[in-house]
Amino acid sequence: LHGEAGNDVLSGGDGGDELDGGDGNDRLDGGNGLDALYGGAGNDALSSGAGNDHLEGGGGNDRLDGGAGEDVLYGDNGNDTLSGGAAEDRLYGGGGSDTAIFNGDRSNYSFSVVVFKTWKVYWTFEVSNHISGETDTLEAIETLVFADETCTVASTIDVISSTLYSPDSGDVCDGEGQFDLKAIYDGEDDVEVCITCSSSS
Repeated sequence: LHGEAGNDVLSGGDGGDELDGGDGNDRLDGGNGLDALYGGAGNDALSSGAGNDHLEGGGGNDRLDGGAGEDVLYGDNGNDTLSGGAAEDRLYGGGGSDTAIFNGDRSNYSFSVVVFKTWKVYWTFEVSNHISGETDTLEAIETLVFADETCTVASTIDVISSTLYSPDSGDVCDGEGQFDLKAIYDGEDDVEVCITCSSSS
């Protein structure tokens, strides 16, 4: 289904669907099945049910909800909000200031940096749920929202450089609610990436 220009509402129902909202502020619901949803330009809302789905927000401030299944979500340009749902998902924020949503408390999760390169000006990291045993992979995400806390991460070289700590000093990020992630900086040196969390209430 293709919406073209204008504010469209497209619903795929059960089965494998491809929905393209085109320009405008669109609402796309893939339903259950292996779906591919494309928001296009505009502030779009994309959601899918059970199944391994592919969601792309396109330009604009979009909200993407993968539902159950191993989903791949791309926010693209704009300030996007991404929620993978159940199972192990891959969330790519793209340009702008992007947010990933998690259902549980932050204490139920652990974090690890997968890769960091100066030419990418952001890093890939994993967020693992100790309760479900599932791990999501995130890239170019600036904010993590949990049920009880909201966490922010640096997304540029300048910010990262201001929060580096020696891996041998035993230091952690200054202030309550902050912690470090050890990463490999440009494939050579260990560095610390600071994530800051505060109560969501």
